[in-house]
Amino acid sequence: METEKNPLGYEPVGKRLLSFSVPAIISCLINSVYNIVDQVFIGQGVGYLGNAATTVAFPIVTILLAFSTLIGAGSSAYAAIKLGEKKEEESERTLHMLWIILRSFYLERPLICFPSFYPIWQEQMEVPDSPCIAC
Repeated sequence: METEKNPLGYEPVGKRLLSFSVPAIISCLINSVYNIVDQVFIGQGVGYLGNAATTVAFPIVTILLAFSTLIGAGSSAYAAIKLGEKKEEESERTLHMLWIILRSFYLERPLICFPSFYPIWQEQMEVPDSPCIAC
């Protein structure tokens, strides 16, 4: 049985860097085009207040995305190092803590910090008279 070598170990760094960076650059360009087109449609449909709202929200979303990437990439790299050292328990603890951090930051914290939005959410939600079948 032949084993494949890891291309990170023998291929030139420039070639590997190019092969990893080009997809990231393309995805950033697609995201930028999406945001431009989205602004056009929001401007036509909602008006200047819609554009103002998305302009205010975009940096906040970008910061949250950067924080998530920071925590996720760092934790997964640390867990991969621990797996390479055959310390599976420490790797699992790291990934478990990653899940707790991200869950508390993005799911639980907004519900605790912004209770004033509850009435707004309840007014906008359509609650059926019969119980949900999927629940």
